[in-house]
Amino acid sequence: ATALNKKGIELPRVFEKRKPFWYSLQIEKPANIFISVNPNKKLFFSYSPTPMFLNQRLVALRTEISEAPLVTALLNSVVSLLILELSGISRNLGALDLNADFFKSKMRVLNPALLDDFQKQSILAAFTPIIARPVENYDKEFLKKDRITFDKAIFLAFGFSVSLLPPLYSLLHDIIDNRVELKNR
Repeated sequence: ATALNKKGIELPRVFEKRKPFWYSLQIEKPANIFISVNPNKKLFFSYSPTPMFLNQRLVALRTEISEAPLVTALLNSVVSLLILELSGISRNLGALDLNADFFKSKMRVLNPALLDDFQKQSILAAFTPIIARPVENYDKEFLKKDRITFDKAIFLAFGFSVSLLPPLYSLLHDIIDNRVELKNR
């Protein structure tokens, strides 16, 4: 008799796709947007103009190459970062533990299809200074003038009041601060 996996499929059939060895991993498709699986004091999404293969320390997101800069910008909005921070799990040393499945089924992002070309360009123009510099730790990042200008561009494009930004920044700062300081308790 042959052993079965939890789905009732014989193990030799399951493993025949695993070459050259039964423990070999299948190669994933390259990705153009990614985030650390355990961000600490810097919470941000990155992108590459050419898709690349990632290691297990990064969560991969895939989109059309032409859409990657705008999607990455929207993922870096204070709204998306709040969703991310509130959905992750805090670990002992203050790192946020992100589950790759969260991005496949639960992550929500502002819809770029709702934007016209002018709105897209204004968001990308405001995002350009941010990607041209190193990302700061959370306690400095959300105080930077270019960061605030970027989030204002997103809020204006989607019709949100920019007066919501200070409390959202404060909330995100406090949530990250609680997670990071957890290691000292």
